[in-house]
Amino acid sequence: MCPQMCALLNLAVYIESSTSVTSSEFLYGNPKDGDRAVRRFLADMVKDTAFKKIKSGKLGTHSLRKGAATYATRSGISKDFVNRRGRWRTRKGVIDVYIDNTQPYPDALTAASLTGPAGPCFYTTKTGISCVTPQWLVDQVAPTVKQLMGDSIATTLALPLL
Repeated sequence: MCPQMCALLNLAVYIESSTSVTSSEFLYGNPKDGDRAVRRFLADMVKDTAFKKIKSGKLGTHSLRKGAATYATRSGISKDFVNRRGRWRTRKGVIDVYIDNTQPYPDALTAASLTGPAGPCFYTTKTGISCVTPQWLVDQVAPTVKQLMGDSIATTLALPLL
C-alpha cells in the first residue's frame, strides 16, 4: 500500500505536526470554532512546497474530498455510501457533480477500498532490533499522541511514523 494512503500514518502525522491539538479536547477542530481550524490547516498543507501535486492546476481543500469520492466510486462504491462517508448533506446533486455510479455496497467496503488497492498496512518492528522498544516509540516518536490518547494508541501510531 502507498504510505500516503495509510490512515494510521496520516492520523499520526496530523497529531504530531498540529500545535493546536494539545490545547483542545477536539482532535479535528472545535465545534465552537466551526471547521475553520481544520480548513486553515488543510489550506496551509496544500500550499506548502513539500506537498506534491500529481496533476497541475488549482488544488484546494475541497479537492481532498473530491479525490476520495472519485477514488471510492471508481472502486465500485455506490454514490449513496460515498455521500454518507464524505458527510455531504443530502442536497440532491452535490455528489453528482463529481461522480456517477450507483452500485450498492456496504459502508465497510467503502472504508476498505479507501485504503488502496493493496489493502491496509500492517506495521511491525523487525525481529532482533532491541533498541526500538514500545516505550521508546511512545516517548520519542509519538509523544503528542501519548499525551492526547495514551500509551497504547501512541504505540500503534508510532510505528507508521517511524
